[in-house]
Amino acid sequence: MALCRNLVRFGVIAGLVGGTAVVIAGPDRIGALFSQTQNHINSCIDKHIEDPVALRSQMKKLEGEAEPAPRSGGRGRLQLARERGLAREPALGGFGRTEPNGGFGRGPAFGRA
Repeated sequence: MALCRNLVRFGVIAGLVGGTAVVIAGPDRIGALFSQTQNHINSCIDKHIEDPVALRSQMKKLEGEAEPAPRSGGRGRLQLARERGLAREPALGGFGRTEPNGGFGRGPAFGRA
């Protein structure tokens, strides 16, 4: 609870400081500050990349591995589990009964004990 309160407090204070900075400096200068920061971060990352071509090919390979495999014959996991006898059918509970409200509403408030 104390952590949440401190995070909210920090967020409110940061918002107030940021809002005051935008009012004083102007939105154009704040935008330039964010742009300059982004360029600086990107240049630091680019300095540490030794071989961009190898990195690009590695990313392409990983991207290809991340794609989901197509389903075989349109069968999903539940269908395969049913075929193997591993699937449990959901219990219907109170649904499908012949009582009014499907068996719901029991208790002294509804006249039944």
